[in-house]
Amino acid sequence: MTTTFEEKLKLNGTLIVITNNSCNLSCSNCLLLPHFEKQEEYSWNSISDRMEAWARSLDVDDIAIAGGEMFMHPNLDVWFSNLRRLWPNARIEVPTNGTLLSKRLELSRLICSDKNAILRVSCLYDNPDKYKEIESQIHEVLDIWKDNLEIVSDNEGINYYVNNNLVLRYHNITHFANPYYQNITGKNVNFHMNGDQEESFKKCIWHADYILQHGLLNHCPATVNYASSNSVLRFSPEVVESFKKYTPCDPLKGAEYIKWYINEYKQNSIEVCKHCAYDKRVTDKLFNLKVVQLPSTKL
Repeated sequence: MTTTFEEKLKLNGTLIVITNNSCNLSCSNCLLLPHFEKQEEYSWNSISDRMEAWARSLDVDDIAIAGGEMFMHPNLDVWFSNLRRLWPNARIEVPTNGTLLSKRLELSRLICSDKNAILRVSCLYDNPDKYKEIESQIHEVLDIWKDNLEIVSDNEGINYYVNNNLVLRYHNITHFANPYYQNITGKNVNFHMNGDQEESFKKCIWHADYILQHGLLNHCPATVNYASSNSVLRFSPEVVESFKKYTPCDPLKGAEYIKWYINEYKQNSIEVCKHCAYDKRVTDKLFNLKVVQLPSTKL
């Protein structure tokens, strides 16, 4: 079995690396199942062999660390530093709700001091006071660079540049991804159901992204969430049967398997797509609610 590539595969999309599913908020329309009771932070050491294998196999331009709320992970610095080591030229984005920036000041500054990383902060409260509170934490993080800091506002937020490098973006609008499920009642995850599999895949807002959880590459958020939540949440028998037919990509299976998964399997629909039924509804990767009017106060 060939385990390495003569030339790395180029990913034409973002590599989303999930570090945890814990969060200090409970947004009702969260993509990653808001009533998820099994909250945990994942260990880098437990998947380091797989991550090393991915780095030998994939040429990646864009990485997004995802959760949960990533700043709740006590070892997020380990994840960030190792991702930078494995993909030294990739742009790394770390989204956060901003509520823990001051508590994790050293971590916040580690990310902002990287030459090719950005903290993307979204205020998830429809409350101007909360917006200002998070903005104050941002100013505390960036205070050590105040002599080299430029603040530029646009229609969707504030961009903070240090020595001409964009290090942090603060949205003055709330950002949510359009969930793949319809709703959650109690512990039951309800899908839209009965969509056209191929058309749903084409309209899916996630089909161009690559999602890594536990070192395994997944087709979409739905397949990621099911694997982690089926012990605490309930799905209809028809949905369960579709998920059982799906297998994520393990890089330890070798180069030919990875190549097949990325070039063929990942580019096509799976049975789960018909349950998400994106073809039957309006899809918008972000829907926005204005929180405050700009311009913002300066440092």
